[in-house]
Amino acid sequence: MLVNADDPAVQQKIEAECSTHGCLEHVMGVLHESPYALRIIAEDSALTVAANNEIDGKPNRGVFKIFFPKETKLVAIFYKKSLVSWSRDRYSYGGMEANVAKIDEAKIDEWLTFLNAGFDPGQRPAQFQRTFPYDLPDDE
Repeated sequence: MLVNADDPAVQQKIEAECSTHGCLEHVMGVLHESPYALRIIAEDSALTVAANNEIDGKPNRGVFKIFFPKETKLVAIFYKKSLVSWSRDRYSYGGMEANVAKIDEAKIDEWLTFLNAGFDPGQRPAQFQRTFPYDLPDDE
């Protein structure tokens, strides 16, 4: 479930991303129906989903960002933002590449389970890649 779905900035971000990339409508449907508490970071340059739970009594800093290096290719990269507020560092856990025509609910559910578990290695999605030939879109 999206805990900030009623926020006008989030609604505007979702509408803008879905109008640019139609396959995100399916992704958004899965996010809305998810049993996990999630939030959209409206200020980011791409569709960015953050966990909204705690791991061992501390906030889960896990985030995944979806971007499109090509019109037919979706990339979801999983990372944690730095604890230092002024730092632009991100600790990457890896990510997934997929053809936009082949994104299914089971794959997205794997992403959300991994995110909600704070990137527990035992919950790593199938076909997860540790390195990528892509630059993460900048949010500054």
